[in-house]
Amino acid sequence: MARLYTNSFPFSEIAVKHFLKGEQAYQKLLPLSRETMDAMYERSQLEISAEQDFTISICFSAMALEAFIYDYAARNLGDGYASQYLDKLDLTSKWLVVPRLITGSVIDPGCQAINLLRELVRERNHLVHSKSKPVSLNPEFLEQVAALHENLPERLSALKGLMAVYHLAALLDGLDGSAHARFCLSIGSCYNADDPTDFTAHEDWVPILDLFHSLSKK
Repeated sequence: MARLYTNSFPFSEIAVKHFLKGEQAYQKLLPLSRETMDAMYERSQLEISAEQDFTISICFSAMALEAFIYDYAARNLGDGYASQYLDKLDLTSKWLVVPRLITGSVIDPGCQAINLLRELVRERNHLVHSKSKPVSLNPEFLEQVAALHENLPERLSALKGLMAVYHLAALLDGLDGSAHARFCLSIGSCYNADDPTDFTAHEDWVPILDLFHSLSKK
């Protein structure tokens, strides 16, 4: 039966495309020096653009996982059950409880996928529930702000968020072949493969996976 508002696919696409856009800006700012006002201005513009795109990616990665796991529960357990007993669970709990109810298999709460999800939830909550605080605009504080923007911590958070999407989807597909989590989260599919286990990732995910593996080795 067809369902409305299954937003996991477009949400995941938004997360991916904004990460790639942010990464493009990040790579452009790396070779720029701070020796001239023009270069410093160009760097600041690229930093702002990259930070915004990485922030969007973080939020939409969480939204994609939220949309998918609720839809997966509703499809398999019924809309009434999902709404009454599962909807109020936090996102990490949903990813631990729902697959167990449907497949009978337990996802290790200490596995990489769940740890990445916990980090994503913390970062999403920090952004969504951000709070202002008083500061002293002294030179030391301004240097700290400049260093923070230069390192762009949102970049790594956004990358980890996408890897949470990737690993959770792959894990669920391994537990339930009919979940089609990787397809529903825009990661790719095995529909055109001769072998059903021959999964092909969407081309937009390839540089993301390569970047994560590269940074993991450092």
